[in-house]
Amino acid sequence: MRVEVGCAVIEINGITRVVAGFVLTLPLLLTLDWVSGTVAVVLELIAAVVVLKISPALLAKRLLPLVLISPIAAVSMLLYGRPSGETYWQWGLIQITEGSVTLAVASLIRVFALAVPAIVLFASADSTRIADGLEQIARLPARFVWGTLAGFRTIGLFRSDLQLLTLARRARGLGDQGRLRRFASLTFTLLVFALRRGTRLAIALEVRG
Repeated sequence: MRVEVGCAVIEINGITRVVAGFVLTLPLLLTLDWVSGTVAVVLELIAAVVVLKISPALLAKRLLPLVLISPIAAVSMLLYGRPSGETYWQWGLIQITEGSVTLAVASLIRVFALAVPAIVLFASADSTRIADGLEQIARLPARFVWGTLAGFRTIGLFRSDLQLLTLARRARGLGDQGRLRRFASLTFTLLVFALRRGTRLAIALEVRG
């Protein structure tokens, strides 16, 4: 399959993408060590630029949503993680300790380490070719293949929904007012769209058998 990444054209089979994604992320699911996570993130970014020939500007653009969303996991761990070590600040159920800070940093790095391979490998992937590879090469069940295809198609629709919502807000004069409020509104609306579309897809796939 011919895939445009940055200024280079490379051949990456759909099954190769899936296998590479599992190989890169599976070890990280078994550990929460921030050192191994940091090493994984650095190696993934270097591989994206050097091996896959993705330009740094394009890579930064693809990772921008991850940069904006990933701190949510770190903040929750920072405020409500298991307390241990020296206590820095406490108020009610919220307790920031040495252990919770370490856990928050490790969680943030782990999110990056798990998400970067998926973004790099599948951002430009052809969902139909991946589904064909899963069925013809991996010999996976048709139900799993159709579910995977629907999931990849939903990602593309998610991007379209985000663009349409942003344009609609700008047309109503709401595009540049209150960034936090805008982010919360867009997130909630996209969540509603995703749930509705997921329900319709599940019903359609069930009808098809």
